[in-house]
Amino acid sequence: TVDVRKDTVTALKSLFSTGKNSGGLYNPLYESKLRVRRVEFSKEKQNTQVYLGGKLVRPKTYCESARARAMVWATAQQFSEVRHATIWLGSALLGDLLAPSERSYKN
Repeated sequence: TVDVRKDTVTALKSLFSTGKNSGGLYNPLYESKLRVRRVEFSKEKQNTQVYLGGKLVRPKTYCESARARAMVWATAQQFSEVRHATIWLGSALLGDLLAPSERSYKN
């Protein structure tokens, strides 16, 4: 549709409902139970605010964490009208929760 807010909700729901593998691609968020609570879009600011609920199971490796973060942001920012997305899980920024840090993973 031409409704960025509704399209963002639909796209994120699809991402979060995908199983472990989809089309031969691994989904590092498959164990998480995330849901879209609401999406706000400002055409003037070209900004989307996404509010999620549910449970995040932190990816097990640095690579999975980086992949999960990239997947969520690419999904939220896929529309030409969106230049920036801020994504919240409860009161925390999802980027902070998914920030890949080599120190937080043991080999």
